[in-house]
Amino acid sequence: MVLVKNLDVFTPIVDEPEIAGEIAACNVTNDIFAMNVPEIDGGMLIFLAIKTDTPDYIADGILKGIKNFMENKINSQISGGHTI
Repeated sequence: MVLVKNLDVFTPIVDEPEIAGEIAACNVTNDIFAMNVPEIDGGMLIFLAIKTDTPDYIADGILKGIKNFMENKINSQISGGHTI
């Protein structure tokens, strides 16, 4: 087992929050897989920076998309994180 860290700043390219979350998760995990890491089994920490006046459904949708990608596409999980 190895510890791998990756940091990405991602600007949404679609209007649907859930799809934006899936794309962001794919982007981050793709960088990790490009480092020849065969699987992400220890989970992923997420830090999501959004404006304070952003409607809850947007943040919820982004996080749901990330969670869906991690669990359904690469069989991993989110192990923690923060929203700021």
